Amino acid sequence: GWSDYNEFMGRVDMRVDLDTSRVSFGDIALFATELEGIDLPVRVSGRFRGTVSDLKARGLDLRYGARSRFRGNADLIGLPALASTFLLVDADEVVTDHVDLATIPVPPFTEGGRLSVPQEVARLGTIRFAGNFTGFPNAFTAYGSTRTQVGDLRTDLSFERDTLGGMLVLSGRLASDRFDVGRVIEEGPLGPVTSDIRVNASGTGLADMKAEIQGDLPMITINGYEATGISLNALLEEDLFIGELHSRDRNLVLDFQGKADLRGHAPVVDFEADLQHADLVALNLIDS
Repeated sequence: GWSDYNEFMGRVDMRVDLDTSRVSFGDIALFATELEGIDLPVRVSGRFRGTVSDLKARGLDLRYGARSRFRGNADLIGLPALASTFLLVDADEVVTDHVDLATIPVPPFTEGGRLSVPQEVARLGTIRFAGNFTGFPNAFTAYGSTRTQVGDLRTDLSFERDTLGGMLVLSGRLASDRFDVGRVIEEGPLGPVTSDIRVNASGTGLADMKAEIQGDLPMITINGYEATGISLNALLEEDLFIGELHSRDRNLVLDFQGKADLRGHAPVVDFEADLQHADLVALNLIDS
C-alpha cells in the first residue's frame, strides 16, 4: 500500500524493463545520498526485479563513454548504502579503455574528481573481461579472463582496498598467455610472458608494491630470447628480488637462491647459484 513508500528501499517491489534508456546516476542519488554530486550518464537496457535494497538485474546491458560496455546479470543487496552493498555480478562481457576510465567520477562526488588511471593501464589498450565478481566495492573476488592488446590474463584473485590509506591487498592465482610485461612497464629487455603463479601483494601503487610470488613461467622473453621451463618462489619489490629461481631451458640450466637489491647507490647481490649450462650467445647476452 501507500504506507510502503515510507520504507521504499526495502518494501516496495519493482518490476522494470528498460530498452536502451539513458539514465543519470544523479537521478539515482535521490535514493542513494552517497551518490550526491555524481555526474555519470549511462545507457541501460535490461530487466530489473525486487526492491532497491535487494535488486536483481537480468539481461543487463550498460554503455558508458565512447566504448565501455557491460553485458550480464547482477544482484545488489544493501543499496542505497553503496560501500556496504554486496554484489553478485556475472559478466558476459566488460569492455573499456583508459580514456573512458579516466572520466569516471570518484568520491566525494561533489568535488568533481575523476579516476586516476596509471600509464600502465593505458598501455593495455582496449580491455575485455568475462567472468564474475563477488563481494563489496572495496573487498571482492574476481574470477575470469581478460584480453588486452598486449596479451591475455586469467585471474582468480581477491582484492581488498583500504579507503582511508589507499592500500590495496590482492591474493590468488594469476595466469598469463604471452602477456607483454615489458611493454606495460616499459622495461626494454623484457617481453611477452606466459605464467601460472600464485601471488600475495600489497601496496598503494606499482612503485611501492610488495609481492610474494610462487609458480611457473613456461615462457619468458628476455633480450628477444624466449626462455622456457622457469619456476620461482620469491619476494619482489621495485629493484629487489629475494628468493629462488630455477631454469631448465635448453640454453640455461640454473638453480639460483639469494638476494639482488638494486635500490641503493651500489647494487647488493648475495646469492648461491648452481649453473650447469649456459649458452650466452643463444641467450642473446653476447654476440657470436
